[in-house]
Amino acid sequence: MRPHFISVLFTAIAAQGDVPAEVGTCRTYGEPCKFYCSAPHLIFDLSVLQEQAQGSTKPGDPGYLKCVGTDNDAYFFGACGALSGMVCTGATGSGVPTAIQAWATPSGGAIPSGSCAILGALAPRNCTVTKPGNSMLCKYQGGSDQRHVDVTYVCDPDVPVPHLTAKQLGETFAYTITITGKHMCGVTPPLSPGSIGLIIFSCVVVAYIGGGLAVNVKLRGKPLTPVSESFPQYEYWAELPWLVRDGMLFSWEVAQKAYYQKIGGSAVPNDPSLSARLRDGGSGGGGT
Repeated sequence: MRPHFISVLFTAIAAQGDVPAEVGTCRTYGEPCKFYCSAPHLIFDLSVLQEQAQGSTKPGDPGYLKCVGTDNDAYFFGACGALSGMVCTGATGSGVPTAIQAWATPSGGAIPSGSCAILGALAPRNCTVTKPGNSMLCKYQGGSDQRHVDVTYVCDPDVPVPHLTAKQLGETFAYTITITGKHMCGVTPPLSPGSIGLIIFSCVVVAYIGGGLAVNVKLRGKPLTPVSESFPQYEYWAELPWLVRDGMLFSWEVAQKAYYQKIGGSAVPNDPSLSARLRDGGSGGGGT
């Protein structure tokens, strides 16, 4: 399935409120753990995080990842954005939470009221490729009391297992969560069949023109200019625009005839000059 079609489908579903809105240059297009980035063209597959998630009560639940921050508070973060299996009792936010800070021990998947805060809501999500390197940064707004969190997926080929760290930036309501590992690296997507076809076609055209010019000039002794002398099979290519024109006129004539026969029961007379040219194999103009 082409990414463009996925994009259209995802946008249509998002308009119905079934999935979160996304902004930025990296988007998921209906695949929660796979981010397609347009500038530069990279794909981030975070499925390994989903495999390590805790708190899933049924297949398809995103669950959560957990780490202890530099302030010794517990941080819960949705593996691929959304968070489930852990509730911050009494806390408010602008939507589905993606990260929670807790300074009390949860009980049965819930954190006591007044002992936690939502750090950000899933929508809107703003993800971009960081510079330099092929890491990704996702920004989440809409947490409790206007809290917001930046989640950075840091590419490090030397870290086989994803490592999570979290911290609060001073006394502000800004937070950072960093996930480091080799699986956080963006990869360049492979060429599509269409792109491969265009490359092959371009090479064939260049070889045809270059080879034809070389044969005509070097082997047949024709002058390089005018182009009508050296260009390969020039007389046939000179006819092409007129052949296309005649084909379009003929198609238009046939379509008119079919239309009038269908609607009015009468036929539009054929263009005698066009019919004669087609019968005789001539062109509409411009010879060799």
